[in-house]
Amino acid sequence: MTYTVGCTVRVPCRSNQPKDLFTRTAVVSTINEDDTGQKVASIILEDPTPRAFTANRLKHDNNGRFLIAPNFTVAQQNETYTDEEYDDVPLSSIQPLLPFELDDMPTEAPRRSTSPTERQTRAETQKGRGDALLRLRDPSAAVAYYEDALSFTSSIGLGGTVVVKRNGRLVLAEVDCIEDGCEGGDRSIDVTYVVDGTEGTVGETGVLLGVWEGPRGDETRDGSDRLQEKILLNLARCCLYLAEIDTRHGRSSIRSSRYRRSAILATSLAIACAEFIDDSAGSKMKARLLRARAYLGISKDGHAKADLQIVLREDSDCIDAKKMLSSLERARSVKKKTDRKLAKEMCTWIDAVTK
Repeated sequence: MTYTVGCTVRVPCRSNQPKDLFTRTAVVSTINEDDTGQKVASIILEDPTPRAFTANRLKHDNNGRFLIAPNFTVAQQNETYTDEEYDDVPLSSIQPLLPFELDDMPTEAPRRSTSPTERQTRAETQKGRGDALLRLRDPSAAVAYYEDALSFTSSIGLGGTVVVKRNGRLVLAEVDCIEDGCEGGDRSIDVTYVVDGTEGTVGETGVLLGVWEGPRGDETRDGSDRLQEKILLNLARCCLYLAEIDTRHGRSSIRSSRYRRSAILATSLAIACAEFIDDSAGSKMKARLLRARAYLGISKDGHAKADLQIVLREDSDCIDAKKMLSSLERARSVKKKTDRKLAKEMCTWIDAVTK
Protein backbone atom coordinates (compact mmCIF):
# COMPACT_ATOMS: atom_id res chain seq x y z
CA MET A 1 0.00 0.00 0.00
CA THR A 2 1.37 3.43 -0.98
CA TYR A 3 0.78 6.27 1.44
CA THR A 4 1.16 9.97 0.67
CA VAL A 5 1.37 13.10 2.78
CA GLY A 6 -2.11 14.32 3.65
CA CYS A 7 -3.87 10.95 3.34
CA THR A 8 -6.07 9.61 6.10
CA VAL A 9 -5.07 6.25 7.57
CA ARG A 10 -5.74 4.07 10.61
CA VAL A 11 -3.04 3.59 13.22
CA PRO A 12 -2.75 1.48 16.40
CA CYS A 13 -2.85 3.32 19.73
CA ARG A 14 -1.64 1.16 22.58
CA SER A 15 -2.32 2.16 26.17
CA ASN A 16 -0.24 1.31 29.23
CA GLN A 17 -1.77 -2.17 29.19
CA PRO A 18 0.07 -4.39 26.64
CA LYS A 19 -3.11 -6.17 25.54
CA ASP A 20 -5.22 -3.03 25.39
CA LEU A 21 -5.09 -1.83 21.79
CA PHE A 22 -7.40 0.57 19.96
CA THR A 23 -7.04 2.08 16.51
CA ARG A 24 -7.70 5.66 15.45
CA THR A 25 -7.84 7.53 12.18
CA ALA A 26 -4.96 9.90 11.55
CA VAL A 27 -3.53 12.14 8.86
CA VAL A 28 -0.02 11.55 7.52
CA SER A 29 2.01 14.77 7.84
CA THR A 30 5.47 13.58 6.68
CA ILE A 31 7.13 10.43 5.37
CA ASN A 32 10.86 9.82 5.87
CA GLU A 33 13.42 7.10 6.48
CA ASP A 34 14.94 6.40 9.87
CA ASP A 35 18.57 5.57 10.54
CA THR A 36 18.02 1.94 9.56
CA GLY A 37 16.43 2.83 6.23
CA GLN A 38 12.93 1.91 7.40
CA LYS A 39 10.07 4.07 6.11
CA VAL A 40 8.45 6.04 8.94
CA ALA A 41 5.79 8.71 9.09
CA SER A 42 4.71 11.54 11.31
CA ILE A 43 0.98 11.35 11.91
CA ILE A 44 -1.66 13.56 13.53
CA LEU A 45 -4.40 11.61 15.28
CA GLU A 46 -7.93 12.80 14.61
CA ASP A 47 -10.38 13.67 17.38
CA PRO A 48 -11.99 10.38 18.52
CA THR A 49 -15.41 12.00 18.95
CA PRO A 50 -17.82 10.17 16.58
CA ARG A 51 -19.53 12.29 13.91
CA ALA A 52 -22.99 11.57 12.53
CA PHE A 53 -23.54 11.26 8.79
CA THR A 54 -25.10 14.36 7.28
CA ALA A 55 -27.85 12.56 5.34
CA ASN A 56 -31.41 13.33 6.43
CA ARG A 57 -32.96 10.79 8.72
CA LEU A 58 -36.43 9.78 9.83
CA LYS A 59 -38.26 12.57 11.61
CA HIS A 60 -38.11 11.12 15.09
CA ASP A 61 -34.36 10.45 15.18
CA ASN A 62 -33.27 14.02 15.98
CA ASN A 63 -32.79 15.16 12.37
CA GLY A 64 -29.73 13.10 11.60
CA ARG A 65 -28.14 13.19 15.03
CA PHE A 66 -27.35 10.09 17.02
CA LEU A 67 -30.14 8.11 18.64
CA ILE A 68 -27.90 6.54 21.30
CA ALA A 69 -24.37 7.98 21.37
CA PRO A 70 -23.83 11.45 22.89
CA ASN A 71 -24.49 14.36 20.57
CA PHE A 72 -21.51 16.55 21.44
CA THR A 73 -21.61 20.02 19.95
CA VAL A 74 -18.62 21.32 18.00
CA ALA A 75 -17.60 23.35 21.06
CA GLN A 76 -17.87 20.29 23.32
CA GLN A 77 -15.86 18.23 20.85
CA ASN A 78 -12.98 20.67 20.79
CA GLU A 79 -12.99 22.14 24.30
CA THR A 80 -10.52 19.64 25.76
CA TYR A 81 -8.95 18.07 22.69
CA THR A 82 -5.57 19.02 21.30
CA ASP A 83 -3.98 17.43 18.27
CA GLU A 84 -1.84 14.41 19.08
CA GLU A 85 1.16 14.16 16.79
CA TYR A 86 3.54 11.21 16.71
CA ASP A 87 6.81 10.92 14.84
CA ASP A 88 8.65 7.88 13.49
CA VAL A 89 5.57 5.67 13.14
CA PRO A 90 6.60 2.66 10.99
CA LEU A 91 4.70 2.63 7.71
CA SER A 92 4.31 -1.12 8.18
CA SER A 93 2.05 -0.50 11.22
CA ILE A 94 -0.26 1.87 9.35
CA GLN A 95 -3.50 0.53 7.86
CA PRO A 96 -5.53 1.99 4.98
CA LEU A 97 -9.13 2.98 5.55
CA LEU A 98 -11.66 0.37 4.55
CA PRO A 99 -13.09 0.84 1.03
CA PHE A 100 -16.56 1.92 2.21
CA GLU A 101 -15.03 4.65 4.39
CA LEU A 102 -13.77 6.41 1.28
CA ASP A 103 -17.30 7.04 -0.04
CA ASP A 104 -18.36 10.68 -0.01
CA MET A 105 -21.82 9.72 1.26
CA PRO A 106 -21.85 6.41 3.16
CA THR A 107 -25.61 5.95 2.81
CA GLU A 108 -28.67 7.49 1.27
CA ALA A 109 -31.33 8.94 3.50
CA PRO A 110 -34.11 6.49 4.38
CA ARG A 111 -37.68 7.40 3.49
CA ARG A 112 -40.88 6.46 5.26
CA SER A 113 -42.06 4.80 2.04
CA THR A 114 -39.00 2.53 1.84
CA SER A 115 -40.09 -1.11 2.04
CA PRO A 116 -39.22 -3.13 5.17
CA THR A 117 -37.10 -5.49 3.05
CA GLU A 118 -35.03 -2.61 1.67
CA ARG A 119 -34.67 -1.04 5.09
CA GLN A 120 -33.46 -4.35 6.49
CA THR A 121 -30.92 -4.72 3.68
CA ARG A 122 -29.57 -1.22 4.29
CA ALA A 123 -29.50 -1.73 8.05
CA GLU A 124 -27.61 -5.03 7.72
CA THR A 125 -25.13 -3.39 5.33
CA GLN A 126 -24.39 -0.56 7.75
CA LYS A 127 -24.23 -2.94 10.71
CA GLY A 128 -21.74 -5.10 8.80
CA ARG A 129 -19.58 -2.03 8.21
CA GLY A 130 -19.77 -1.11 11.89
CA ASP A 131 -18.80 -4.70 12.79
CA ALA A 132 -15.76 -4.51 10.51
CA LEU A 133 -14.60 -1.30 12.22
CA LEU A 134 -15.28 -2.69 15.70
CA ARG A 135 -13.14 -5.75 14.87
CA LEU A 136 -10.37 -3.25 14.06
CA ARG A 137 -10.97 -1.78 17.54
CA ASP A 138 -12.00 1.60 16.13
CA PRO A 139 -15.18 2.44 18.06
CA SER A 140 -15.06 6.09 17.03
CA ALA A 141 -15.55 5.19 13.36
CA ALA A 142 -17.96 2.30 14.06
CA VAL A 143 -20.52 4.38 15.95
CA ALA A 144 -21.80 6.31 12.92
CA TYR A 145 -22.47 3.09 10.99
CA TYR A 146 -24.29 1.45 13.89
CA GLU A 147 -26.36 4.58 14.44
CA ASP A 148 -27.17 4.68 10.73
CA ALA A 149 -28.21 1.03 10.82
CA LEU A 150 -30.43 1.75 13.81
CA SER A 151 -32.14 4.64 12.03
CA PHE A 152 -33.21 2.26 9.24
CA THR A 153 -34.84 -0.11 11.73
CA SER A 154 -36.59 2.44 13.93
CA SER A 155 -39.90 3.86 12.75
CA ILE A 156 -43.26 4.83 14.23
CA GLY A 157 -46.39 3.46 12.59
CA LEU A 158 -49.95 2.51 13.48
CA GLY A 159 -50.06 -0.93 15.05
CA GLY A 160 -46.31 -0.91 15.63
CA THR A 161 -44.49 -1.26 18.92
CA VAL A 162 -42.30 1.45 20.42
CA VAL A 163 -40.13 1.86 23.51
CA VAL A 164 -41.03 4.81 25.76
CA LYS A 165 -40.10 5.91 29.25
CA ARG A 166 -42.83 5.49 31.87
CA ASN A 167 -42.28 6.29 35.54
CA GLY A 168 -38.53 6.22 34.95
CA ARG A 169 -38.54 2.80 33.27
CA LEU A 170 -38.31 1.79 29.61
CA VAL A 171 -41.47 -0.05 28.57
CA LEU A 172 -43.06 -1.39 25.41
CA ALA A 173 -46.18 0.27 24.03
CA GLU A 174 -48.37 -0.34 20.98
CA VAL A 175 -49.19 2.63 18.75
CA ASP A 176 -52.95 3.24 18.48
CA CYS A 177 -53.17 6.67 16.90
CA ILE A 178 -50.83 9.38 15.58
CA GLU A 179 -51.92 13.02 15.38
CA ASP A 180 -49.92 15.82 13.78
CA GLY A 181 -48.81 18.63 16.04
CA CYS A 182 -49.75 22.26 15.57
CA GLU A 183 -47.63 24.15 13.01
CA GLY A 184 -45.31 21.23 12.45
CA GLY A 185 -44.71 20.62 16.14
CA ASP A 186 -44.22 17.35 17.96
CA ARG A 187 -46.73 14.68 16.90
CA SER A 188 -49.01 13.22 19.56
CA ILE A 189 -49.11 9.43 19.84
CA ASP A 190 -51.80 7.44 21.63
CA VAL A 191 -50.41 4.16 22.95
CA THR A 192 -51.40 1.07 24.90
CA TYR A 193 -48.78 -0.08 27.37
CA VAL A 194 -47.99 -3.75 26.86
CA VAL A 195 -47.26 -4.52 30.51
CA ASP A 196 -50.75 -3.74 31.85
CA GLY A 197 -52.97 -2.76 28.89
CA THR A 198 -53.53 0.80 30.10
CA GLU A 199 -53.63 3.65 27.61
CA GLY A 200 -51.64 6.84 27.45
CA THR A 201 -50.37 9.62 25.20
CA VAL A 202 -46.75 10.54 24.47
CA GLY A 203 -45.08 13.10 22.28
CA GLU A 204 -43.08 11.79 19.33
CA THR A 205 -39.83 12.98 20.88
CA GLY A 206 -40.69 10.81 23.88
CA VAL A 207 -40.40 7.68 21.74
CA LEU A 208 -36.92 6.27 22.29
CA LEU A 209 -37.09 3.59 19.59
CA GLY A 210 -39.48 1.97 17.19
CA VAL A 211 -39.20 -1.82 17.64
CA TRP A 212 -38.09 -3.64 14.50
CA GLU A 213 -40.11 -6.74 13.65
CA GLY A 214 -38.44 -7.65 10.36
CA PRO A 215 -40.03 -7.70 6.89
CA ARG A 216 -42.41 -10.55 7.79
CA GLY A 217 -43.25 -9.55 11.35
CA ASP A 218 -43.99 -12.57 13.50
CA GLU A 219 -44.55 -15.01 10.63
CA THR A 220 -41.00 -16.37 10.78
CA ARG A 221 -37.97 -16.11 13.01
CA ASP A 222 -35.06 -15.80 10.61
CA GLY A 223 -32.90 -13.69 12.89
CA SER A 224 -33.84 -10.36 11.31
CA ASP A 225 -36.12 -9.59 14.26
CA ARG A 226 -33.03 -9.49 16.48
CA LEU A 227 -31.21 -7.02 14.30
CA GLN A 228 -31.84 -4.12 16.66
CA GLU A 229 -30.60 -6.06 19.67
CA LYS A 230 -27.29 -6.77 17.95
CA ILE A 231 -26.87 -3.17 16.81
CA LEU A 232 -27.68 -1.82 20.28
CA LEU A 233 -25.28 -4.19 22.04
CA ASN A 234 -22.43 -3.20 19.73
CA LEU A 235 -23.28 0.48 20.18
CA ALA A 236 -23.01 -0.06 23.93
CA ARG A 237 -19.59 -1.68 23.49
CA CYS A 238 -18.44 1.29 21.38
CA CYS A 239 -19.61 3.79 24.00
CA LEU A 240 -17.78 1.93 26.77
CA TYR A 241 -14.59 1.87 24.68
CA LEU A 242 -14.91 5.60 23.94
CA ALA A 243 -15.35 6.34 27.65
CA GLU A 244 -12.05 4.55 28.29
CA ILE A 245 -10.31 6.43 25.49
CA ASP A 246 -11.49 9.82 26.82
CA THR A 247 -10.43 8.90 30.36
CA ARG A 248 -6.92 7.93 29.22
CA HIS A 249 -6.51 11.14 27.27
CA GLY A 250 -7.54 13.32 30.19
CA ARG A 251 -10.72 14.65 28.63
CA SER A 252 -13.58 15.91 30.76
CA SER A 253 -15.09 13.30 33.08
CA ILE A 254 -18.47 14.58 31.94
CA ARG A 255 -17.77 13.20 28.48
CA SER A 256 -16.89 9.70 29.71
CA SER A 257 -19.96 9.76 31.95
CA ARG A 258 -22.16 10.62 28.96
CA TYR A 259 -20.68 7.74 26.97
CA ARG A 260 -21.43 5.33 29.83
CA ARG A 261 -24.96 6.66 30.20
CA SER A 262 -25.43 6.13 26.46
CA ALA A 263 -24.25 2.54 26.93
CA ILE A 264 -26.87 2.16 29.68
CA LEU A 265 -29.55 3.48 27.30
CA ALA A 266 -28.43 1.13 24.52
CA THR A 267 -28.44 -1.94 26.75
CA SER A 268 -31.78 -1.00 28.34
CA LEU A 269 -33.29 -0.66 24.86
CA ALA A 270 -31.76 -4.01 23.86
CA ILE A 271 -33.43 -5.63 26.88
CA ALA A 272 -36.78 -4.04 25.93
CA CYS A 273 -36.42 -5.29 22.34
CA ALA A 274 -35.48 -8.76 23.63
CA GLU A 275 -38.59 -8.82 25.79
CA PHE A 276 -40.62 -8.26 22.63
CA ILE A 277 -39.25 -11.65 21.53
CA ASP A 278 -39.76 -14.15 24.33
CA ASP A 279 -36.78 -16.38 23.47
CA SER A 280 -34.06 -13.70 23.60
CA ALA A 281 -32.68 -14.53 27.05
CA GLY A 282 -29.14 -14.66 25.66
CA SER A 283 -29.32 -11.07 24.44
CA LYS A 284 -30.71 -9.89 27.78
CA MET A 285 -27.82 -11.49 29.67
CA LYS A 286 -25.23 -9.86 27.39
CA ALA A 287 -27.02 -6.54 27.78
CA ARG A 288 -27.07 -6.81 31.57
CA LEU A 289 -23.34 -7.57 31.71
CA LEU A 290 -22.56 -4.53 29.56
CA ARG A 291 -24.98 -2.38 31.54
CA ALA A 292 -23.40 -3.47 34.82
CA ARG A 293 -20.00 -2.38 33.50
CA ALA A 294 -21.45 0.99 32.53
CA TYR A 295 -23.14 1.40 35.92
CA LEU A 296 -19.84 0.69 37.69
CA GLY A 297 -18.20 3.41 35.60
CA ILE A 298 -20.60 6.03 36.97
CA SER A 299 -20.51 4.64 40.54
CA LYS A 300 -24.03 3.19 40.51
CA ASP A 301 -22.87 0.06 42.33
CA GLY A 302 -26.34 -0.96 43.49
CA HIS A 303 -27.70 -0.99 39.93
CA ALA A 304 -24.66 -2.95 38.73
CA LYS A 305 -25.04 -5.52 41.51
CA ALA A 306 -28.73 -6.02 40.66
CA ASP A 307 -27.91 -6.74 37.00
CA LEU A 308 -25.08 -9.11 37.91
CA GLN A 309 -27.26 -11.04 40.35
CA ILE A 310 -29.91 -11.50 37.65
CA VAL A 311 -27.25 -12.81 35.26
CA LEU A 312 -25.99 -15.28 37.87
CA ARG A 313 -29.51 -16.50 38.60
CA GLU A 314 -29.82 -17.37 34.91
CA ASP A 315 -26.27 -18.69 34.56
CA SER A 316 -24.51 -19.47 37.82
CA ASP A 317 -21.28 -20.26 35.93
CA CYS A 318 -20.97 -16.88 34.16
CA ILE A 319 -17.31 -16.01 34.73
CA ASP A 320 -17.61 -12.33 33.74
CA ALA A 321 -20.48 -11.74 36.17
CA LYS A 322 -18.60 -13.50 38.98
CA LYS A 323 -15.48 -11.42 38.38
CA MET A 324 -17.37 -8.11 38.34
CA LEU A 325 -19.41 -8.98 41.41
CA SER A 326 -16.29 -10.12 43.28
CA SER A 327 -14.50 -6.90 42.33
CA LEU A 328 -17.51 -4.88 43.44
CA GLU A 329 -17.64 -6.63 46.82
CA ARG A 330 -13.90 -6.09 47.36
CA ALA A 331 -14.26 -2.39 46.57
CA ARG A 332 -17.15 -2.09 49.02
CA SER A 333 -15.14 -3.85 51.73
CA VAL A 334 -12.18 -1.50 51.22
CA LYS A 335 -14.51 1.53 51.31
CA LYS A 336 -16.08 0.39 54.58
CA LYS A 337 -12.65 -0.04 56.18
CA THR A 338 -11.57 3.38 54.92
CA ASP A 339 -14.77 5.01 56.17
CA ARG A 340 -14.35 3.43 59.61
CA LYS A 341 -10.75 4.62 59.79
CA LEU A 342 -11.73 8.17 58.81
CA ALA A 343 -14.57 8.18 61.34
CA LYS A 344 -12.19 7.03 64.10
CA GLU A 345 -9.61 9.69 63.18
CA MET A 346 -12.33 12.36 63.12
CA CYS A 347 -13.54 11.35 66.60
CA THR A 348 -9.96 11.48 67.91
CA TRP A 349 -9.47 14.95 66.41
CA ILE A 350 -12.76 16.24 67.87
CA ASP A 351 -11.84 14.91 71.32
CA ALA A 352 -8.43 16.60 71.08
CA VAL A 353 -9.78 20.05 70.14
CA THR A 354 -12.65 20.03 72.62
CA LYS A 355 -10.60 19.23 75.74
